[in-house]
Amino acid sequence: MDLDLALVRAFTTTAGTLHFGRAAEELKTSQQALSKRIARLEELLAVRLFVRDGGVRLTGRASGSCRPRTRRWRRASAPSRR
Repeated sequence: MDLDLALVRAFTTTAGTLHFGRAAEELKTSQQALSKRIARLEELLAVRLFVRDGGVRLTGRASGSCRPRTRRWRRASAPSRR
């Protein structure tokens, strides 16, 4: 499995915002590039992470195991603001 930090960061940011546009802006990338990263991660993990139905929601599998960790990881990996 070729899992890299960019894929994990794409997931955690999108899971934290539940919005591809805001997540892309936060990551300073295009929405298309973000979508491709998420699709790649879903392919690698062989699991669907998001439901895209006019909005964005985590799948039951993703929300049950990842949501609490996602918030902590995002806080821990955020650049310090001093």
